[in-house]
Amino acid sequence: LKNQNPNVEVASRPLSPESRKKKMYLPLNPIGPLQICLNEELDPYDTESQNISKQLAPDQRYFYYIRRGIPDEDVAPIEEKTINSIEKRIPVNLLGSEKLQHTRLALLEEVHENFKIALKQSIIEYVLLDPKEQQRLRIPQVSSIYEPRIVRAPVPWHENLNNVKNHITNNLFITNPIMLELLRIYSQFESSRLFDMSLFASSVLPMTIDDFQTILKNQCLTFKNKLLKEWLPVVANMFFTTKEQWYNVIAGSCLDPDLGYIKLDSFFKSVSAIMSNQLWSLVVHSLEDFENFFSKFANFNSDISVFTVRLTISGAQVKFDPPLADLESMIISILEEMVSAVHEIPRIETKLFTSLQGEPLFLSAMNVDDDRIAEGRNVRSIVSKNTFAPQKHLQSYDKYKAVLTHKAEKRIDEFLRERHELEDYEV
Repeated sequence: LKNQNPNVEVASRPLSPESRKKKMYLPLNPIGPLQICLNEELDPYDTESQNISKQLAPDQRYFYYIRRGIPDEDVAPIEEKTINSIEKRIPVNLLGSEKLQHTRLALLEEVHENFKIALKQSIIEYVLLDPKEQQRLRIPQVSSIYEPRIVRAPVPWHENLNNVKNHITNNLFITNPIMLELLRIYSQFESSRLFDMSLFASSVLPMTIDDFQTILKNQCLTFKNKLLKEWLPVVANMFFTTKEQWYNVIAGSCLDPDLGYIKLDSFFKSVSAIMSNQLWSLVVHSLEDFENFFSKFANFNSDISVFTVRLTISGAQVKFDPPLADLESMIISILEEMVSAVHEIPRIETKLFTSLQGEPLFLSAMNVDDDRIAEGRNVRSIVSKNTFAPQKHLQSYDKYKAVLTHKAEKRIDEFLRERHELEDYEV
């Protein structure tokens, strides 16, 4: 359709770049026009500047002065730290590739050239801010920058994406600054462990299972006290000092008090989820350290023993004290003790609101029914491998059972009470 009114542009059809170039000066990209208007015979420092005015159009003069009006030696080069900052954004494998060195040098040369042109262009535009200089240089108007415009077709999922994003922001609060503070505080405690297995060096091994249990139980109590007396107070203090950032934004901005309480409850549920995950991570890392300690003894031929087991005689039996089956169960009980140490850690809102103090609100933690705790697969397999040699050693006493049961003494007494020939005694 042809526009009937020449003074009104048709808004439904945006102008193409070529059409806009015809309606205004060339865009502010001096490299292309300079290749057109550059004339080696023209000197911008010539007092007879009318030569330039006659031979070049205003837009060409603008780009000509950018290229020839300011000497290169009067423009500061780009700083080396800027080049280094640019190269840091490039993957190391691409930056160090020999095949791409030619491309790298070409791009660096382009960066230097663009930086120099940009400085000159800024100087010229600063000079042209003075109307007298515009008149003297006969450049009445600075060229406009062409801004490319992109038309995007309707995206059906865009609205749904925004709705989900807003729902996550207003209900999960993962973008709230408080969540970042929780992660920062956790970084101070993430190296803590329920067990310090470095105490069980080869110099103190072997030891009794009772001593082993006592040491680890005391460590669990120390860890729980650290959570209650260090971690939670630090988190609570952070909430007190940043109350304006979370309470007023979440609950204070709601006109409906009920809605404000609902949002506040959702906020602290998100806080509880993050702190529970952090507590879970501490237990998992401690469990890994515990399993790694026993994995050093996975080879049952190791010269280092962990536990002291004694051979005892009970009646006519030779047995271990403690029994190997009980030894395995006692090791698994240590894992249960570890899980119990992180149970009943109160949620942070019980420290912030007096109405919730004493309420049974606790962080979620690993349960004793977890497979790694209840079954203790890794630990059980290592312990069972190390019972083969003791059991074999125990079987070597089977040939002495007659002595333990006094059967040999009875047979000798019976033999002596009977009459035998001399040959029977020899046998």
